[in-house]
Amino acid sequence: MPHTTDALERADLLAGLDPLPLPHALLDVLRAGLGSDPDRPDARLRRVPSAGALHPVQVHLDQHRDGRAETVRWYPHGGLVPLSTRQATPPERVDIVLVAAPARTIAKYGDRSLTPVVLDVGYAFSALLHAAAAHGLELSPAPGFRTPDDGGAALAALRVGAPVHRPVPVGRPEPAGGRPGGLVEAALHELAQHPITSPLPTSEVSCEAIATRRSAPLEELAYGFDLDNALSFFQDGLPRQFHSGVTAHVATAKGVFTWREGHWKRVSHRDERPGLAARAAHQRQLAGVAALVLFTAHPAAALGGADYLASRFAIAHAGYSLCVRAAGWGLGARPIGGWSGPPAPGTWDGGEAIVHAVALGGTGTEPAR
Repeated sequence: MPHTTDALERADLLAGLDPLPLPHALLDVLRAGLGSDPDRPDARLRRVPSAGALHPVQVHLDQHRDGRAETVRWYPHGGLVPLSTRQATPPERVDIVLVAAPARTIAKYGDRSLTPVVLDVGYAFSALLHAAAAHGLELSPAPGFRTPDDGGAALAALRVGAPVHRPVPVGRPEPAGGRPGGLVEAALHELAQHPITSPLPTSEVSCEAIATRRSAPLEELAYGFDLDNALSFFQDGLPRQFHSGVTAHVATAKGVFTWREGHWKRVSHRDERPGLAARAAHQRQLAGVAALVLFTAHPAAALGGADYLASRFAIAHAGYSLCVRAAGWGLGARPIGGWSGPPAPGTWDGGEAIVHAVALGGTGTEPAR
């Protein structure tokens, strides 16, 4: 396996440390999928869209050599920090482990933090898959990956190199739920008992589309999107059938349509955008966006841990796919979190909870195909 001699672009993060021998292709994928925005290095904005959580993902790279594992932490600003003993030889394989880091989000949102944290980890997972596909790096399932030494909740893992079949790791004890955020941390550790360890089907996008994706301001998404002429955009960006319990809808000025077997079926002739905007926290501009793709699902209380995590990752994966494909089409996109409770049963979404949404519209930018 080829390895790099200049793995660290930011010497200020690791002054005096030797470069880590990681594959060039892996570093390219990490920078493209999860790195900071090179056009705004001072702001340290990340390429990954967000459902509203505050930097909730840690990326651990477990390098395996001669039956032993070494863990390094990868930062979106381009640096790697060793978390265990350093090695000088290239690894036989590398596991990419996504660990939930909910502290900042809990400090702001308290016990409402679970959904945005899980969705943001799902967005990071999807960003890895799309970047790997665009750069030609094969990722495989990672059963039996190494759990974090600090007790963090590892929600997903992917492997670079030949798959090795091992038992799924036993999770750590749940933290107490009495202190602020304890319920969220306990839920994340419960979800970590059922981690996502296999790649999901990924739509084909270019490296340029990944690099140029930005979350557009809502006021820029009020025009230029014709649902009738964008079916192929959705057919390649949404699965024909979602994970059980997840449904996609799109709300436009012409009504609401539900995604079924690769096509949109009208379920409401009313313009539901004003009502939807009223249910989105502090985002009243949604009433004027050209198209609002909504992902609904059963509430968490109706699902077990494995189904909950799989369904939320499916939503985040579809959301990222739409966002990055929008860049390829010259469209604008913005993830929308912060949704309140479900409508009355019998309405167009069947009383399911809105988990997440993506606003779409034309911005006048050139396609990045």
